[in-house]
Amino acid sequence: MPAGHIRGLIGRSNGKGRIEPMLHVPVIAVDANGADLGPAEVAEGANIAAAQGVRVLLFGPAAELGAAGPGIEVIDAPLSIAKEPNPAAAARANPESSIVRAAQAVAAGDADALVAAGATGAAMAAALFNIKRDRSCARRWPHRCPYRGRP
Repeated sequence: MPAGHIRGLIGRSNGKGRIEPMLHVPVIAVDANGADLGPAEVAEGANIAAAQGVRVLLFGPAAELGAAGPGIEVIDAPLSIAKEPNPAAAARANPESSIVRAAQAVAAGDADALVAAGATGAAMAAALFNIKRDRSCARRWPHRCPYRGRP
């Protein structure tokens, strides 16, 4: 994501050519395990985001993440869910894995969003088991919502 776009997310123009900071700094839970180039590459990206004013909770093997800059909190979670034939079972069986712990941080309100570079199935399962679904779609799109008629 270009740095200018990130700046646009964390600040708003006051109409006079200056950016005024927002009251809430976004906190992103990042799963560093599972990336093609390894956890250290994800940590470098987290440092770039933190330099732009985003707070990052970085979940992964602390020994492989390197030095974390300001605005980054490293949470040691060395267990990774690789591409499993049954990602839902893997997410349930490994509650200490980095993707599950990152999803739990979002569910607990410690983070606003989750970013994962690993297996999509594991990320989806961890999110569904911890963050849950937004059931307010029945009010927004009544003709397309699978929860139509349910509270």
